[in-house]
Amino acid sequence: MPKYDVTKLLYARSESDRLINKLNVDSTRIAAMKAARTKVRNAVKSAFTSAKSEEKYLARMSPIERTAFNSIEPRFWPQGSLAYGTQNKPCHIPPQQIDIDDGVYLPIEALREKPIVFKEVFFEIVDTALSALAVAEGWTFKGEKNTCVRLELDAITHLDVPLYAIPMERFDDLQKAMGRAVLNQEGVVEDSDFSLRALLGKEEVYLALRESPHWKRSDPIQIQEWFEGEQKVFGHIFTRSCRYLKAWRDFTWPKAGPSSIALMICVWETFRDSTKEFYTDSEALLAVSRDLPKRLQAGVKNPVAPDETIFPRNIDEGELSSILQKVNYFSANVTESIESGSSAIGVVQTLIAHWGERVPHRPDWVMSASAAAASVVTSTPAHPQPKPDVGTMRSGTEFR
Repeated sequence: MPKYDVTKLLYARSESDRLINKLNVDSTRIAAMKAARTKVRNAVKSAFTSAKSEEKYLARMSPIERTAFNSIEPRFWPQGSLAYGTQNKPCHIPPQQIDIDDGVYLPIEALREKPIVFKEVFFEIVDTALSALAVAEGWTFKGEKNTCVRLELDAITHLDVPLYAIPMERFDDLQKAMGRAVLNQEGVVEDSDFSLRALLGKEEVYLALRESPHWKRSDPIQIQEWFEGEQKVFGHIFTRSCRYLKAWRDFTWPKAGPSSIALMICVWETFRDSTKEFYTDSEALLAVSRDLPKRLQAGVKNPVAPDETIFPRNIDEGELSSILQKVNYFSANVTESIESGSSAIGVVQTLIAHWGERVPHRPDWVMSASAAAASVVTSTPAHPQPKPDVGTMRSGTEFR
């Protein structure tokens, strides 16, 4: 058993002064981000309606393609950390920002003959609409992103809009489903009314790339569905553990470092492989921190597409070596401090060294591990639920 338990520094029910609370994005900003997302959706929908009668787009199409284009009505699906419930407040501002991601889904049928032309048309329509919206709202339009359109809402927040294509038959089903589904106050379809994942979470979802003549097979809803399933299995401690690891990354690297999804998968692997359930945040953090070097060194695979490498990806040998060196130091330092540190003050100082001043300066909240274990004996933890069968996701495939 480790010597110390640091759960009270990380999280306490009904308290608002722990590390997890310092990571929370305030409700006012979240409401503003969602309001911006609604404006973006409305602008994109209006732009596609107008484009159907604009010759600068129609002149590039045959009569058959015009007919297909005329049927396009974009649909949307939120993704990323806001959808997962793992969003943190940035540690270093600038350059770090809060992000919100909202995918635009378009029917693939129009792309089958001239995917390159239609990709360019789609980007042009969305770029034009959102650059005008940015001027009207006082935002900054960033059109150089390869995988999306980016809007910087302010110095702290940006909104990314990737473009996806789905099969026409599924798109038709999607439109019918959204037409009859009950919407909540934010205009989002409730899962209890109709599962859009049943339509969007299959194969043949393609992401538009600016700098390539191809469309890349990429289905973010599959990974989201997988993660939400694991949240149901392992509970809130699992979600908080992901946020703690992301917060360490953000403090350690103002830019770059392991991706959020790579860290989330590493956390999941530790929970999956553990021979015992984690009853406290401290137990989970210790196990996750201890395991992190070996998991990153072994390489992180997409759990719903094992042929896809999540980490390392798009980094050179020098950067990889630097990342692993920092990870090894973090793991050894945190593990030693919790397992056998000389004092509660020293434990707090170690956590501050890796998470910054958002860790409370409260050595009196550091408990002996045995006392912490005794305090949870009478609690009744939720039993893990059966893991859902989410199938597989093949990504990286391109079509011309």
